[in-house]
Amino acid sequence: MIVPASTSTDNNWTDEEIRFAITPKYIKKEMKGTFKNTLLILDSCHTFTPESDYKLIKTFYQKKAKAVI
Repeated sequence: MIVPASTSTDNNWTDEEIRFAITPKYIKKEMKGTFKNTLLILDSCHTFTPESDYKLIKTFYQKKAKAVI
């Protein structure tokens, strides 16, 4: 699932500033193929936290990513 993403301090975006998020479910169910030997660079506040259980990172590794930073 691709969903709109927002932050609590930034809610008045222009059309050029629209953000979105990709969920682990979207990666598993909708993305075809793998990321074999790929370095993924993610820009997220919540991706690398114990609270997220690192689900997004784990999902990319399940799709054969070489590294996620």
